Formats: sequence, structure tokens, C-alpha cells
Amino acid sequence: METTAQVGDISIQPSPPPPPPTQPPLPHKKTVFIIVGLLLVMLIVATVSFFISLNNKQAVVSGKIDLNGYVPAGSTIAIAQRKAGESEYHTVITGLPPVDQAPWKWKGAQKGEIYEMRAYLQTDGQPQTESEPKILAAPATEEVLTLNTIHKPETPTKADISGMVDLNGYVPPGSSIDIVEKKPMETEYNIIIKNLPAIDQTKWVWNDAEVGEKYDFRAILVQGSILLAESAAKTFTAPAANESLSINSMLISPTLSPSPSILPTNMPVIQPTNTPVATSYPTATPPPSSATISGKIDLNGAIPGNALISVQTRQTGTGQFKIVVDQLAARNGVFWSWGDAKTGVSYQIQANLFVNGQLISQSQVLTIAAPAANEILVINSANNLPQPSNSPGVNCNQPNSSNNWSVNISYGSMNNTKLYWIKVGDINQENRFIDARIPPNNQGLPTTYNFNTEYFFAQGVTYYAKYAYATCDNCTDLYYFSPFSKVAQFSCNPPGPTNTPSPSPLPTITKTPTETPFPFTPMPTQAPTNTPAPTNTPILEPTVTLEPTDSPPTN
Repeated sequence: METTAQVGDISIQPSPPPPPPTQPPLPHKKTVFIIVGLLLVMLIVATVSFFISLNNKQAVVSGKIDLNGYVPAGSTIAIAQRKAGESEYHTVITGLPPVDQAPWKWKGAQKGEIYEMRAYLQTDGQPQTESEPKILAAPATEEVLTLNTIHKPETPTKADISGMVDLNGYVPPGSSIDIVEKKPMETEYNIIIKNLPAIDQTKWVWNDAEVGEKYDFRAILVQGSILLAESAAKTFTAPAANESLSINSMLISPTLSPSPSILPTNMPVIQPTNTPVATSYPTATPPPSSATISGKIDLNGAIPGNALISVQTRQTGTGQFKIVVDQLAARNGVFWSWGDAKTGVSYQIQANLFVNGQLISQSQVLTIAAPAANEILVINSANNLPQPSNSPGVNCNQPNSSNNWSVNISYGSMNNTKLYWIKVGDINQENRFIDARIPPNNQGLPTTYNFNTEYFFAQGVTYYAKYAYATCDNCTDLYYFSPFSKVAQFSCNPPGPTNTPSPSPLPTITKTPTETPFPFTPMPTQAPTNTPAPTNTPILEPTVTLEPTDSPPTN
């Protein structure tokens, strides 16, 4: 019951009760779904960006095996690599089938690094035969590693050796190609195939070889009994297939006078003494004054987006190259063609890779007679900055309350350096803890970068540090950086006890000796072995153990 208080002429009414508190409206389900969806999208984008960053540093090297000769039962093929400057090969592929043209692919290369690749035929896990090393820059494709085995079957067996002839230069009418062979210890060649068509890419096969036997082969361009040109000798072990013999014909006269510079010195079976040598022939139709030389670019390594390729030539024996093909897109397999060569003339040809007008890499020099086709110029693109001569130095500072240590990393100042790239990681991941691109603090020696605010390292754990440098501002592509330095191992530990406390100097940085040329090492190792850190000498101040290693830890 409500009551009213009367005070004089004033009636006092009781205050109404306050309204109940209102609850904030619940968000609409659709809004919740949108927020969750946006968070998921952000997480996916971050994850994808992380893996793209990792993939931008990795590269693939691939190719096939050219396997010739007898293969014992239980054999497999392995492939090993070593970086330029390393002394040992490290096996990266095992268990390949021992068949000709077997494909292989190594996904653990680093973009822009130079590697020596080698194939091994293994029997019961032991290397028996090795290929010649092939030097290439990553990434790379269509790389052929050739193995000529050393084994022979218990019972002699016949086998085929086959291939094609790469024929360049002027070919007179009525010419043909013969294939000749001899065993390596013999002195005279024997004609095994006669009267092949004198055309480029003509195929040949010899089915009277012996399994496991080695033979030296040549292809010769002849007209009747006159030898006009010959290929260089190549050695194949039977059986073998897809082998190439290259002939460069230097003939420029329609009278078919052979060039004396290419006549063989010892091939009596090709020009019998009983056969009279013709001194003249009917005049042939004069060859055209112009001819074409063409081919493709085998481009390996890290290629900046603004790179271009040119092809330059010079007549063999002259001094200056002249660019004849320019502004080609810098991509693997790009086709090139020069149509202003002269028939029968020998040329030296080379490809150039330019970035912003600056020459950064060149192919090998090919000597070719015009006309010619299917000629391959190989460019290995890698930064020409030298590797730092020393590994970085590391000083441990004082630990925090959690026994984690900050460190200083020092590295030698390089001329004209605009950016340093420092990595610190553990044995499982080379840049797990620090992956920083930083400008130089100063150009003194040594330049020092302090990681106090970057990361704190666990006490007693071994870490690995290395660095590279670039001469450009704001570089992000690995291509623009030098090769990474040799790796320094370090661990931070408290000072040990001592009976007579005495002040000691600050820890010094152990310099890594400049590496020496590596010897040939035919036997690969499965993986580099990390050298354990030695026991620290007890001192009062914090210590750091530095140990150079032959190679950075694998990813």
C-alpha cells in the first residue's frame, strides 16, 4: 500500500522504483560468423606468406642420368653435391634406379648458390663409378650427369651404341657421314657405319659392341675418299644411347677444298693408300652468302625480374665480340637465332646476362661453323660478390633472471656494403631465431650489431651464426647478396669457480681462418658432421665458444 506523507501544505510522494538494468543486446549470429571468418582469413594469409618466404629461398635442381655400360645386380644411383668452397660432397639423393635417362630432382638447394653435382653408381651401398662433376647455379633444370660404368659381365655379350650427329657448317653436295671407332689403347680407327645422310641430327646405331667395353668414337664428313671434317673423339661404354658427335665443317669454297687444319693425323683406314686421291671436282653451286646459327639458353640460378640476355659473336681468331641478338627475356629455354653469319665460316658465340644494363654473368664460348642449329649456351647466374673471409664473432652478455643470454654478433666491414643479412639458428633450422637484414652501423672494423632487444638465447645450448652482405639498398632477393660466411658455433655459459678471483679481459672473438682450395673428394658423405663444442675454460666473465664448421646446418 502506498502512503503519502503530509508536511504542512506539501505532499511528499515516494520515488518510483528504478527500472531493472538492461542487458546489452547479444551480437547477431551473422556478425559473429563474419568476425571469425576474418580471423581465419588473416591466419591463412599469414601462414601462406610465411611459407612463400621460405620457398623464395629454396630452389630445385633437376635433370637426368646418362648411364652407359654394364650394371651389376643390386646397383643403385646416388647423387651428391658440394657448395663452391667446400671440401666434401654430401649425398642428397639415393636409391635411383640404374637405368639410362633416369630422372632426378633435388629440392634442398638454395637460390643463387653455386654447386658441384656428381652421380655415383653404387653396388651394395658402395660407390663404384662416378660421373664428372657438373658446376651449376640453383635453380637449374635439364642437367645431365653421365656415368660410364667399369663393370663387365662374366660372359661376353653384344650391345648397341647409338646417337646422333650435330652437323654444322657448309656441306658440299654428294657428301656423307661415316662413324669410326677404336678401343682406347688402339691407334687406328675402324669404319663401322658408312654413308649416313650428311644432315644435321642424323641418327646412327652400332650393334656390334661388347657389353662393358669402352670405345672412342668419331663422326667424319666425307666425299668419296676425301675427308672434309671430323668430330672430336668421345668415349662411350657399351651399351649406350642418345650420344652426340659434333662436326664443324669449315669449307667455304664451292670447289670443296678441305681445310688443312682439320685433316686427321692418323686415320689410314679412312683414306686407303691404294685409292688415288682426287685433286679436283666439278664446281658445285655456290653456297648462299648468309647462314643462320640458332639454339637456346640453358639459364640456371637466381634471376632478377629485370634481367635480359644478349648473344654476341666474333669470327674465330679475331679480337672483338659483337652483340648480334639483344633484349631476350631472361628465362630458361629461351630461343635465339642469328641470321647474318657466313656459310662455312667459324664463329665463337657467347651469351650475356644483364641486370639494369650491368653484365652479371656469361655463358661458355662455343666455336661453331655456320650454318648451325640446336646450339646450347649455358649461363649460371650467381652473385659475383666474394664470400666473407671470416665467420662472425659472438660475445655473450649477462644472463637475465631466466638464465637466457643476450649476445653481440660482430662481422667484418665490407667495402660499399649497404646491407648485411644475419642468420642465427639451431641444427634443425638455420634461421629459426634471427633472420635479419640490417644496414651497417658504421664502417669501422669490426662493425657490430647488438641483438639485446632481438632474442635471448638459452644457457648451454649450441647455436649457429652466419652472415652475408649486399651493395644495394633495401635488397630482398637472395640473388643480390654474397654467399653466406662459414658458420660459427656458440653457446653461452656462466663463469666457472676459481680459487683466486682476478679480473680478466673481455672475451675475444676467434677468427675463422681463410679457407683453402679443396681437394678432389670422390667419396661423398651422407651429411655434414657437426663438431661438438669443447669444454669452456673457467673464468670469471661470461664466455662464448666459437667453432667454425665446414658447412651450415642443413634445413
